[in-house]
Amino acid sequence: MEMIGNKIIEVHLRFSPQWPDIYGEWFLPALVELYSRGGWTGPAKTPEVGYSVVLFDDERCARLSTKVADECLRQMEEAFGVNSITMWYSSDVPFESISRPEGGYRVAWMNGFDLETCKKARELLREFLYGLGGKN
Repeated sequence: MEMIGNKIIEVHLRFSPQWPDIYGEWFLPALVELYSRGGWTGPAKTPEVGYSVVLFDDERCARLSTKVADECLRQMEEAFGVNSITMWYSSDVPFESISRPEGGYRVAWMNGFDLETCKKARELLREFLYGLGGKN
């Protein structure tokens, strides 16, 4: 963010879908207010620290992630104790059109307010996908 005095003159914001989930319902309206009127209407301090923990894995696991139903994800969120689990890939998009990063595919991310719980959820989701045939 670049400012002159109290006025924002330029912002390079890479919006992330995790932010509204972690910060709450106030976040998007406050972001719009910041952009359109130059003033922050959100809280001066967020009440909790949120975490977004990413599951990176190989192509086979990434392909399997498209087979997990939304209802299954909601059940996992409740069972794992996280706010949300978001899968990155869609069966509507040809997999061949997706970039192939060397460090692994961003298969999913877990959002929550307890880092260790999010990490555990990541490993449980990995095990679930492997059970679908992700690993031999």
